[in-house]
Parts: sequence; C-alpha cells; structure tokens
Amino acid sequence: MIKFGLLLVTVILVFVESEDMRDYNKDDYKLLCDLIGAAVKKWGEVRESGGPLRDALKRTLFGKESENNDLSKLNFPEDYTKKVDGDLKNSRKHWCGGCTEVGQKHHPGESALHDLVCLCAPGQYGWPISGDDEKKLCGKNQSNWILTGGEMKGWYTVFLGEKDQEREQMSETWETIIKDCVRGGDGNDLQTALQAITEKTRKVGVQYLGKHGSGYSCGGTAGDGVCVRYPPECVRNTWWKELEDAIMKYKEESEKEDTEQKKSESSEKGQKLKASKGEHKAQRQSSHSPQPASRVSFSPQTEGDTPQEAEKLISNITGKHREDSSLLTMPQRFLWAVLLI
Repeated sequence: MIKFGLLLVTVILVFVESEDMRDYNKDDYKLLCDLIGAAVKKWGEVRESGGPLRDALKRTLFGKESENNDLSKLNFPEDYTKKVDGDLKNSRKHWCGGCTEVGQKHHPGESALHDLVCLCAPGQYGWPISGDDEKKLCGKNQSNWILTGGEMKGWYTVFLGEKDQEREQMSETWETIIKDCVRGGDGNDLQTALQAITEKTRKVGVQYLGKHGSGYSCGGTAGDGVCVRYPPECVRNTWWKELEDAIMKYKEESEKEDTEQKKSESSEKGQKLKASKGEHKAQRQSSHSPQPASRVSFSPQTEGDTPQEAEKLISNITGKHREDSSLLTMPQRFLWAVLLI
C-alpha cells in the first residue's frame, strides 16, 4: 500500500512537470498580461490628467523615455531588431537580466511590455518550443511565429563574446502576444493584478519571472533561460515599484477627496434642515397667535348712522346680555335716548 502511494505521487509530479514544460512561462505570462490589461483600462481614465499615477502607467505601458502616449500607436520599437556586432551591452542577456552596463538601451523592469518580450520571445533556434508544435510559449505554439516548415532562429545571446547571434521572431512576439494583452483589458483590478506580481518579485536577492534555474542570466539559450531576471540593482528602478507607490498616493488622495465631499454634503444637509425647521416654527407661531376680539362700539352716532343700525346695535347688546344670563340694567328706551343724543 505504501509503495503504491509513493508511485502515485511520483506519477503526479512527473505529469505536472510535463504540463509545465508544454506550456512554458504560462503562469507568469498571465500575471503580466492581466496587469497590462488593468493598466490599459486605468490609463483610459487618467490619461488626460496629471499626477504620479498617470506617469507610472505611462512608464508601465510605453516606457519611461517614450514620447508616445497613444495605445493605437504602440508599435514594435525599432531598436529591438537592430543587431550590432560587438555591441555587448545591448544583448538579450543584459536587456532581460541586468542593469549595470553603461550605455545599455533597455533593462529588466523598464516597462511591463519590455518584460513581456523577454518572457515570451523564443530563444535559440526557437527554444523552448522548437521542433514541436504541441509545445507552447506564453500560451502560443510555434505556428504563431513561423510558417509550417519554416526555420526558427529566435533571439539569444551566445556564450562566447556575449553578443546577440540572432534577433528573429521578436516582431512576431510583439504582434501575437503583446498586442493581445494590450487589447485584452477585461476590467481586472489594477492593485490586485500588481500585487500578484510584487509577491514574486519582492523577495530577497535576485528574482525572476519565467522558468529558470540557479544562476540563469535569461539570455535565451537552454542553459540561460527564456525569462526576466531582476537583480537588486534593477529592482530599485522598476516600473512596478513606481506603479505601486503611485497607486498608494492615488488612494490616499481619493480617500481625502471622499472625506471632504462627505463633510461638504453633511454641512449642506445641516443648513437645509436648519432652514426647514425655522420655516416650520414660523408657521406654528403664526397659526397660534391671538386674533383681535370683536368689540361693541359706543362711539357717538355719525351722520351715516341710521335708526335701523341703532336698533340692530341695541338688539345685539341686549341679546348678548341675555345669553350670558346677566340682568339688563337699563331700559331699552334709555339706550335709545343715549344713541340719539
């Protein structure tokens, strides 16, 4: 029973490794691609504004030195295809694995798109997908780079002289992989996508994206790996470090604006409530104020007074006294005499 269990575990481990080799760099490709999609979406929101987040997103998508900020014009950089014999500092080994060479045009961590080229461009003779169309690199098989029966040279740095021997299939990498990620903004949360990457790249020492072995330089050969290498001197100046800091500042500013907005709305609501209470109080006071009582006038009769009016007045007086159950203290004749004086 124990032997059977060990055999089963061994078979499972071999199967997992085999699947990983048949879809090379699949997981890290997805991390970068998801991040690029989220960055594209956020770029559409902040492109016309200023501030650290816009600058960090521009670097993530276009590179720090690029003058372009239009995704529709995001074309394959020309200097990626210019192989110069003897140009040791501008080889795949340095562009994808180091930051120390003076005059180096590109470096790992320069932009998310640059790192994706390092992660997904086939290496020496198409390694690791050469000779087998069933194998995949970053989710794509060999037919995405060459026609059936064609020769795949790849992009790699030779060991002797440390210069690039070939720079083929780089433009195909840009068209088939990079642009798919740029077009594929599917609403991923930018901070969540970034955190998934920094969890892998913030460890102590040299960090990698892509399949690698100990001491791999990411030069594109089977012995150096198709990967991105981030030594400590590169980590300090990476697109993800700048983007991480910018997102934190953006969140702090947004929370501050929300707090001020809530205070303003609360103050405005309080003023309206106070004014409304004042109106109700004034209305209540008006409805309960005493009305002037009607009085019987004993003023002398004017020329306009008529006997009918006088008689009506006397009737009102006597009637009011009787309703109150009080005695009439003077005769009605006497009242007539008073009114007619």
